[in-house]
Amino acid sequence: MESDKKNSLSMFIHEDVEIAIIDTDGEEQAPLLTKRIERIENCPDHTHFRMYVNHLQFFAIPMGARFEWENDRLIATDEKSQLQYCIRKLRITE
Repeated sequence: MESDKKNSLSMFIHEDVEIAIIDTDGEEQAPLLTKRIERIENCPDHTHFRMYVNHLQFFAIPMGARFEWENDRLIATDEKSQLQYCIRKLRITE
């Protein structure tokens, strides 16, 4: 199961994405971010996936989160923290 989730996340590597972290009550939301995902690694204690946006900075999604696709975005819902991590590839128009 862990490898399936990591495979789902790997589609975002070297892609520009829009990231939203939302309180499941819908009340609080971190600012919407546009970042490029450089790499994905497991954290040392194997509780989270680290999605690096540069060589030092990352955001982490709990491995126990429920992953589901809604339209063109991945939504990872962590019941424990009551947060949703929404990730969507940006379509660059030239």
